[in-house]
Amino acid sequence: MAGGAKIDKTEVEIIKLLQRGRRSFKDIGQTLGLSEATIRSKVGKMTQDGLVEIKALVSTKDMEVGYQTAYIGLRLKTPAIMPTAEALTELPGTISVAMVTGRYDLILTIMLTPEFGLLDFLNIMLVKYSDRINSSETFLVCEAVNLKTPYPY
Repeated sequence: MAGGAKIDKTEVEIIKLLQRGRRSFKDIGQTLGLSEATIRSKVGKMTQDGLVEIKALVSTKDMEVGYQTAYIGLRLKTPAIMPTAEALTELPGTISVAMVTGRYDLILTIMLTPEFGLLDFLNIMLVKYSDRINSSETFLVCEAVNLKTPYPY
């Protein structure tokens, strides 16, 4: 975790309540039997420590035609997996990059738009990182249950 910080039980309860949607610190405090100031302080500290981010999430199926979520599995040529993962997070449309077990070294989650499609993403990725990537496989999400992501643009 960032800075060695740990999330305590109260903070886990705050996170659970925040996940249900927009709620005031006062409402969360009343639910947990804590003051609004305590909730504000805990959320502020978790945000500052990089433990939580408060973001809106979207489902591409609810957006206009042309928005799509995709996953890209990468096998790398290099043993420098984490530096490559960190570099890939800078590509347009990237939501997340994860080091995984199995046949891939990394799995990228990306959002495609009507203006920035799969070929655009792959061309940028392969031009910038062809020296690091051995092979890739792309998975376009056709239909999803409960898949919401941050809007990366």
